[in-house]
Amino acid sequence: MTNLREAESMENAAKEIRPPQSTERQSNFELLRILAMIFITAAHWSHGLYGIHASAYTIANYSFYHVFRGFGQTGVVLYMLISGYFLCKSDFRIQSFLRIYLQVVFTSALLLILHSIVFPEDKWSVRGTLSYLFLLANGDFWFVRPYIITFLLSPLINFVINKLDKSLYVALLVIVGLFLSVFPSVTGEQLWSNGPFINVSLFIFVYLLGAYFRFFPEDIHGRERQIRIECLLLFCVFLVLMLAPCITQTRYELATYFQARSNFLTIGFATMLFLVFKQAGIRPSKTINVIGASTFGIYIFHENFMARNRLWSGLFHIETYVQSPLFIPYSIAITALVFVVCSLVDIARKYLLEKPLFSLLNRKFGRGFEKINALLSFKRTHVPAEDYPMPLFLLHAFYTAMAITLSVVLPCDAPLFFLSAMVAYCMALLVVWRMKQMGRASRVFLPPPCRIKIR
Repeated sequence: MTNLREAESMENAAKEIRPPQSTERQSNFELLRILAMIFITAAHWSHGLYGIHASAYTIANYSFYHVFRGFGQTGVVLYMLISGYFLCKSDFRIQSFLRIYLQVVFTSALLLILHSIVFPEDKWSVRGTLSYLFLLANGDFWFVRPYIITFLLSPLINFVINKLDKSLYVALLVIVGLFLSVFPSVTGEQLWSNGPFINVSLFIFVYLLGAYFRFFPEDIHGRERQIRIECLLLFCVFLVLMLAPCITQTRYELATYFQARSNFLTIGFATMLFLVFKQAGIRPSKTINVIGASTFGIYIFHENFMARNRLWSGLFHIETYVQSPLFIPYSIAITALVFVVCSLVDIARKYLLEKPLFSLLNRKFGRGFEKINALLSFKRTHVPAEDYPMPLFLLHAFYTAMAITLSVVLPCDAPLFFLSAMVAYCMALLVVWRMKQMGRASRVFLPPPCRIKIR
């Protein structure tokens, strides 16, 4: 009887730490994800027009320029709102992190090879190549680094917000929103910097905002019509603020002031648009879901600094059309072409490389993945300490040694900051997890022979 109970207990434990089964993507959110990436791609189209004075355009072309690129930061906020909405109730999966990171490394390596073939005169140092491939080069993929850090912090964020009641949650959003968005927007000191601390702080705030609507859906229930009207009004305000300076040819800086990702108008409009799509009754569509799943790859391919420097100006020569009546249709066409081609490349990468690779990894390291996922999701693993590949303290010591070594080998301060932050993050996760286990009066597994039982 005892052995039977032990077997049932082990079976239930295995079910608890098993990653949740993948569910079908919701096409309304995937369509919103596609729209967000269209906004971002359209904003990056303007890279080919930097340095061109306003007087070089016709009024119609300059107005289109600001409107076409004006919603780029709205797309960034939308992407994080969607992430917060879904991740807030998801268990952490190390496989998801590996997919994102290996996707970046693969894309960077592929473009580096193509760049070296097409432009052999450009020389790369070993340090520069490693820094570029492993996402440590300053200025590259500004969105990816804070996005990955926010993703890694999501278990800790979720652990905290699950302890908050509604009033405390609202207070948290108001206080953080005032300091990160409202005050900077009103005083003119907006968060334009791509510094990791600023972007991670802003991304966490938007993550919390998306999670709020997952935890408290009753706040928007029955307000569909009102939300659509508010979204339309904010859209009109955006258009007026971008078009008026262009048409009157005065105070051009006002056309971009309200486009910052930290601006309260940008966050407000993105939130209303998010709620409109959240309430949209869209039937499941495999096509929409497949394209939506490729949007992150679209960003990585077209915004890679080697592609960015050669694409819009070097390949499409968009700057030669600023006085032409073809400027508007040509801009739309090349943006759509870049979006479609990058999407197809990423879909091919996923089916030809990612799925076979992770099928192999899950077979070889599935049990290890389960342990890591359970630990970082603050779940009891029910796995004795002796079954770990290494005692936990040795794992963290190894990670710290690796971080110090790479910080010395790789260039500049970015690796030191990034890797040190990851070490501190892992240590904080371990401490919080242990505290939670102690609070529940459950068994705390320490490296042998120090296993103890908290009563």
